[in-house]
Amino acid sequence: MPELTVILAGVFGVGKSTIFKRVETGDFIQTPPPQSLSNSKSDGGIECYTYKKTIDDKEYNVTLWDTGGLERYNSMTSSYYRYCQAVILVYDASPDQLSTLFALKGWIDEARTASSRGERVILSLWGNKSDKLGPGESVPSPEAQAFMREYSIPDNLHYSVSALTGHNVMEALHSFMRHIDTVVSVNMSTSFTLSDQESHENSSRPQTWRQKICSKC
Repeated sequence: MPELTVILAGVFGVGKSTIFKRVETGDFIQTPPPQSLSNSKSDGGIECYTYKKTIDDKEYNVTLWDTGGLERYNSMTSSYYRYCQAVILVYDASPDQLSTLFALKGWIDEARTASSRGERVILSLWGNKSDKLGPGESVPSPEAQAFMREYSIPDNLHYSVSALTGHNVMEALHSFMRHIDTVVSVNMSTSFTLSDQESHENSSRPQTWRQKICSKC
């Protein structure tokens, strides 16, 4: 069974946590405003959920991490990238919110620096709030397409979603899960594979790393 670790990244307000809750509960659950998170404990804004799904007769086990409002504290979130195989980069697809797209550059740099997979960490770009798009407005926008080219994100790894309505959220996740599994499987005999030391660390991680932070995973 493929066991995948994926982190949701992006600025506050783009809908990371509502996407997370949509996957976890199947419903739209509004997240607290930023001021409510400012007094959180160091691990208080971080959630994880293990999602299990059979796709094409293959079972998947995906641990999805949402860093909530703690993305403002890089020292707190960088350690979470170390063992992740992939990052879902979330931006607000509304035409007047392009700044949330360009802000993802920082998260990409952090993921590629902190992840044990370095430049090979798998990136997917999700344009959330597609429900706000008007007639004739398409996703990805020319700006998003240019962004993907700059950071070598394949066209098929951009997804237009709406956490509010649920549009394409699960379909996007399932597609990305298959892609991650394919990449990992193809590179299983190369340096993409975890080293013996990392494998040992991973074997102890459910007790020493994951469960100390999130009892649900």
